[in-house]
Order: sequence, then structure tokens, then C-alpha cells
Amino acid sequence: MDARRFVIGTLVGGGTVFATGTLLFSIAPVRDFWAYAMNAGSATGVAREPQLVWAVALGALSYSALITLAIGCRADSVNTGSEIKTGAVVGF
Repeated sequence: MDARRFVIGTLVGGGTVFATGTLLFSIAPVRDFWAYAMNAGSATGVAREPQLVWAVALGALSYSALITLAIGCRADSVNTGSEIKTGAVVGF
């Protein structure tokens, strides 16, 4: 894998991971989900600190770089067993 493909894959993947996380945890109504409501504790009604967007973006970029490397290194073998191993390594 050359550097150009790695950078493009990392940027596109980072944008996708960041957008998906934003949709799931900020825009979608998961705040009323039972896990959030059960684990609120004594912090109900307390204002939350704003999210550090740069830290979330950095995490999304690093995660997408890992995924891009894992997929790029395994691109030569296309059987199911090797792809399951790649998914397990990235997921772990």
C-alpha cells in the first residue's frame, strides 16, 4: 500500500467513524436508552462539560488508520478465513 492510498483511506475512514459516532451518541435519541438512564446516578440535572471535539476526531483518525493498515496488509488474500482474522485483530 502506498502512502497516498493510506492517507485517503485514513481521512475517509476517520470522517466516517466521526460522523457515525456523532449520529449515534449526539443526534439519535439514545439518551433515553435504558443503560444511560440506569447509570445516571446522582449526576441527573447537572450540566455536562462540552465534548473535546479535537480528541474525538484524533481517536477517530487513529482508529481509521488502524483499520486502513489492517485491510491494506491483507489485501492480497481474499479468502474468508483471513478476513475473519483481520476483523478479529482490528476489533480486539
